[in-house]
Amino acid sequence: MVTDHQSVRTPRAFGWVDLAVAGLLAALIYAVVTVAREWSGVLQPVPELHLEARYLPLYTLFSLSRGVIAYGVSFLFTMVYGYAMARVAGRSG
Repeated sequence: MVTDHQSVRTPRAFGWVDLAVAGLLAALIYAVVTVAREWSGVLQPVPELHLEARYLPLYTLFSLSRGVIAYGVSFLFTMVYGYAMARVAGRSG
């Protein structure tokens, strides 16, 4: 049984979770823009590496982005291939 007290919800303002999600989204957009900016440059046969410690987070971002893209492509292939095989196996069985 639902009473009037249970069905009334008070509107809530922005919470800390909403703020955290917005911050993570802004950081993700910034990371994508930073990586994309590197793709628009001139292709160099031997990349110039800076050995200062301040470049370590940037190199980590590049490495992480390559890994995430590779994982995404692999996951997409696996889902499409698995779906196709499930459909084929479903028809023959």
